[in-house]
Amino acid sequence: MAATAEAIRHELRDRVRGLAEPVRAGETVQQLIYRVARKAGLNAGQVKRLWYEEWAVVPAHIADTLRALDLERERAQAKHGALANEIHNALVASMADDPAVASGAVERRRNRHDRRIDASGGLCAAAAAGVGAGR
Repeated sequence: MAATAEAIRHELRDRVRGLAEPVRAGETVQQLIYRVARKAGLNAGQVKRLWYEEWAVVPAHIADTLRALDLERERAQAKHGALANEIHNALVASMADDPAVASGAVERRRNRHDRRIDASGGLCAAAAAGVGAGR
């Protein structure tokens, strides 16, 4: 039975820390604990005891609250990922339908020597030196 209680403490600790994400630079653990407390509707002492696994037995209503919040967070992330994929696919499809992209006109303009951009995003060395300008 001790292994089960320990496993539950680890699970809830991980859920609490997941609810604290994203962590901003310079944030303290105390700030994270207060953020999770606000999200979960718990007091900071309860969240602290979960964060540091100080409870021998976690009250069931608190475990249920954290599991529900974590499930909601996972669903929101999945929805966000699906929307991002949908937007990407629509963008790719619209670019394929664009006559300028399909005919290669955009690529030809991009490759004009006096406007060529290298992989780092800057002008290529020849264009920066003015070689091939006026084409």
